[in-house]
Amino acid sequence: MTGAIICGGRSTRMGRPKASLPLGSGKPMIVHVYDILKTCCARVVLAGCPPDLPADLMDVPRIPDRIPDAGPIGGLEALLASGIDEEFLVVPCDLPLLQAETLRLLCAAHGKLPVVLSTAKTVQPLVARYGIGQLPEIRKQLDQGLYSLKALLHVVDHTRVPVPAQLADTLHNVNTIHDYTPDRSRRRIIDDG
Repeated sequence: MTGAIICGGRSTRMGRPKASLPLGSGKPMIVHVYDILKTCCARVVLAGCPPDLPADLMDVPRIPDRIPDAGPIGGLEALLASGIDEEFLVVPCDLPLLQAETLRLLCAAHGKLPVVLSTAKTVQPLVARYGIGQLPEIRKQLDQGLYSLKALLHVVDHTRVPVPAQLADTLHNVNTIHDYTPDRSRRRIIDDG
């Protein structure tokens, strides 16, 4: 399956493009996510066209949103409509602690698509496997002005894969400046190699 990084957001809560925020290693966050995703997928694309794309990713194929300002569900719609694959391993660009082990849980899972990760606290509809079979329902949600991927999971059958407690932090995403803790990210990434 093709790996896809959802990265078309405006980062309004952060106040600046979060994909390019540096981690403790000095690597931009989106490059870290790309490197991890590349361990699971031979082909990786960017769903959306983030501003300030790091030079390391300039040659990565991009799938532009077809519906402006629809958020992650709009990026997912464009990705599934692209025709480049039938199934995608999807992650957002703002996971500074992401590990390959976390994504391997999704790759190994069996069940009805979408396959999503879940922790004791929440479900993660943006760290998931989606197939083109979800496209009609996603379009229906968009037509109704419903942009929540969690709401999508209320109307489609899906498979939830529990994340072990020791990997729950790897799903910590960055939405605001208060979520962005490069020192914490630095320690975790250095400790994990």
